[in-house]
Amino acid sequence: MNEHENINGYFEGDLQFKDDYMQVDDRQFEYQHITNFTVSAGDYYGKPTPESRSGPCYTNGIGNSITFTYNDEKIKFFFEINTPYEVRFFFDQITTLICQEKIKYSRHYLNFIPQGHRESTEFINFVAKLIKEKRVDCTEGLLLMGYSSDEEAMEMRAKYCC
Repeated sequence: MNEHENINGYFEGDLQFKDDYMQVDDRQFEYQHITNFTVSAGDYYGKPTPESRSGPCYTNGIGNSITFTYNDEKIKFFFEINTPYEVRFFFDQITTLICQEKIKYSRHYLNFIPQGHRESTEFINFVAKLIKEKRVDCTEGLLLMGYSSDEEAMEMRAKYCC
């Protein structure tokens, strides 16, 4: 079976990340009023499914969502991603939102940043800032940054935690 999952409907609309707000269709959500932010993304058109033996072999890229509270209103929307490149671009945007604190910082938001983006200068500098401001414990911050040896961990501890 070399087929895609059934959609049973259609997707329409537009999602854009602007400097001060997220736009979904004709509605704008200012970042400063967003709380309880949650991201579930990584699906893209043509991604192999785990059910390829008994069902469709590929997804349609619609298993992505963003949820948040905006001025006491719970908002959730689903969106389509067409290629692995678009997944990476989406997480570039999410990383910037979190690291530039456009959305008010919450520790669990860091969990939405994938490993590949945690190696970016933007992420490392942000975690270093969190450590210096004592918003993240030194050990946890170093683990978030990642290191490959005890020696590197000691160097990072001396650089960021003193």
